[in-house]
Amino acid sequence: GAERYMQGILIGASSMAKGNLAVVENRLHYIGTDGKEYYIQGTPIGSATLYPDAHPETTSVDADVQRTDVAETWAQIIAGAGTLANDYATAIDCTRFGYIEAPPQSGWDDLGRGFVLFDGSILPSNPVVTSAELVLYSATKYDGGGWLPNVNIYNVFANYPASNIAIVAGDFIGIGTTPYCDNPIAYADWNIIDGANTFTLNAAGRAMITSGIIKIGIRNANYDVAGVEPSPSHNSAYVRCWSAEKGGTLRPKLIINYVPGPYSLNPPGNIAVVETRIHYVATNWYEMYLQGALV
Repeated sequence: GAERYMQGILIGASSMAKGNLAVVENRLHYIGTDGKEYYIQGTPIGSATLYPDAHPETTSVDADVQRTDVAETWAQIIAGAGTLANDYATAIDCTRFGYIEAPPQSGWDDLGRGFVLFDGSILPSNPVVTSAELVLYSATKYDGGGWLPNVNIYNVFANYPASNIAIVAGDFIGIGTTPYCDNPIAYADWNIIDGANTFTLNAAGRAMITSGIIKIGIRNANYDVAGVEPSPSHNSAYVRCWSAEKGGTLRPKLIINYVPGPYSLNPPGNIAVVETRIHYVATNWYEMYLQGALV
């Protein structure tokens, strides 16, 4: 929002009245929930790309957590306590489940979920997040039961995980059912090895982004979250992504675009962009506005 002055001609204004006073203005432009357009004087948009820490962690973590070595109904296994966690492997089970047929112990014997945490301390306090994406890179997938499990991202309950730098079995029940993305990624669409799988965060997902620790849970949507039992079959399925331990460009990453706060969108809106325009007084003494930048 700082003022700039320059003697000269405005870019793209050759057919317009010229002027010697020019101010670069930035404003937030969004569509409110009432369907109307709104403008708020703002500052240029910022961006940040965050990654979880690899082991040994210092501020954030990624991991999978499972309920395994049981033989239960579907209702029992999705509501049960975790029995195993792994925060140091090179891959994360975004979802996994398996069924065992070994009477009298037949039942679902394995269910997995994932966590990705990010340190948001490089963000300004109270940012207005205009867009955000979580990108997970495929490690592998398998569907022996023909169940076609999809994957989505969800809220993490308060007080979970127990630590921001370590995942334990008890964190299994800490992932909720509020989706942070409106479009789960179908099994068929989960990219092949090393391919990017992008979740575009919805309003709930953008709202939870903070300058503190950002927590995202990963679950299967069409069976685990929905509470719908897959057709029992002595088989297993999983969808995996690379973890921070993989390193390099294949780590999970959270890409955030934001306007530094504090700004209040009233009424709230789901679409927001920053517009830059030049405001100047022309030689005919009219105030003029031009989308663009100074020479």
